[in-house]
Amino acid sequence: MQEHFKCSYDYTCKMDLSNRRFCKRCRLGKCFQIGMRREYILSDDERAIKRQKIIENRSHADDVYFDLDSDLEINSSRHSASICGLLA
Repeated sequence: MQEHFKCSYDYTCKMDLSNRRFCKRCRLGKCFQIGMRREYILSDDERAIKRQKIIENRSHADDVYFDLDSDLEINSSRHSASICGLLA
């Protein structure tokens, strides 16, 4: 995988939050250096399958409908009724 990326800065890029996206080659090299395995990198087909599953899961989540406004009204009326009972 590292063979696909080239470093324009002689492989001396410093990896930190501010510049980690500038050099894919050095970033991947650091990942391997600290223990990442080549098997953890998804192929294009695996990535497409994962994206499809995410889209499917999001569509299922959108199917679930919660009417929070009516639930809040019910809870607030119960709460106010119990307070009125205490004051009476």
